[in-house]
Amino acid sequence: MPAPSARRLLAVAGLTIACVPLLAMAPKISREGDGAHREKMSAMEAQPVPAEMIETLDGLSEWVNEPVTSETLTAGGVVAIAFIDSGNGASMTMLNSMTRLMRKNSEKGLSVIVVHPEAGWDRIEELAENNRIRVPVVRDSGALAEALGVDNDPDVYLIDRAGLLRYADIHSRSVDIGIATLLRETPERAAKNAAKEAQIRRIAMEEDGPASERESSTMGAPAASPEAYDQASWPAHNRGRLNATNFQGRTLPVRLGGERWITEKQDLTGKVVVLDFWAVWCPPCRQAMPGLDRLQKSNPNDLAILGIGGQSESFEKVRDYVRKTNHSYGQLYDGRQRIYKAMSVRAIPHVVVLSTDGVIRWQGNPLDPNFNRAVEQVLEVDPGVSRNREG
Repeated sequence: MPAPSARRLLAVAGLTIACVPLLAMAPKISREGDGAHREKMSAMEAQPVPAEMIETLDGLSEWVNEPVTSETLTAGGVVAIAFIDSGNGASMTMLNSMTRLMRKNSEKGLSVIVVHPEAGWDRIEELAENNRIRVPVVRDSGALAEALGVDNDPDVYLIDRAGLLRYADIHSRSVDIGIATLLRETPERAAKNAAKEAQIRRIAMEEDGPASERESSTMGAPAASPEAYDQASWPAHNRGRLNATNFQGRTLPVRLGGERWITEKQDLTGKVVVLDFWAVWCPPCRQAMPGLDRLQKSNPNDLAILGIGGQSESFEKVRDYVRKTNHSYGQLYDGRQRIYKAMSVRAIPHVVVLSTDGVIRWQGNPLDPNFNRAVEQVLEVDPGVSRNREG
């Protein structure tokens, strides 16, 4: 693990300071899903393609374009399998991506299989008649999706040159880098790299702890009508440098849940939630803690500040630091950095302020003076906060 002295500190407009972890500079494969689904997907990775999938694929006969047999899965090439639904806009974007990737990489050894359910198959046939589909698409009764544990569309799975299911249910933004990574490998190198990645995942899961300790509270159903949230006078979005993807006005890209509690588990229902991404090695993160503590103490009933550690540090290191410091807000640990990666956080500390309907109303650096003002305004106008409800 890189020493803290190897980290870089950034001063932002003289107002805020951020730490950039060296680990964030390395390319990563972002996986989808959490909880039991993600554990199932992780268990499938670096393993041979499930026999149920092979049997099911060979039994399917209704294809658009040239059929693909199970022999393709073990022929020494890279295979991308995309589950889509033509009634889903994101799925149609994925179909276009698969077409682009096959055209670009077929000579390098990439094969593509697009899987569509029976419902809506007529739309696929219509697209095919208009010559708008250039990749193999198969009609699935549900057996193929069940064999791979598909939970949503689009879902993408990548098979490496060693015939191993290397990446299961990955985020659409990671498909290109995943395919490029696997195409560079020989079958021998693919098998070795798969084993190494599996070992790293096992260590990460051990650090995260038992599943029973990773069930952090979700925010629950909104306590007011959608109209009430629409009419509230929310703080202005942060237009400065965010050091992350801007999700203001949207919900979290990954559901809060699956983190491991360091402090006592909290019920977040009816509370404004602040997520603070931080690390022990980050001086600005430690500098922000007293202010976060004061903010929590000033709003004990309606606000839940949650620090999320795990940025290149072990659970024990974060836990020991939390125990030595005296602050009143909650602390979680996520060694897999699910929300952190999904938001493409590039520097810490970084906070997001969530209203009781789960929408991000402000994000940025907690050392920015606008942060406290934003939190106070959300607390004042949020219709789901108990003190703001009529009666």
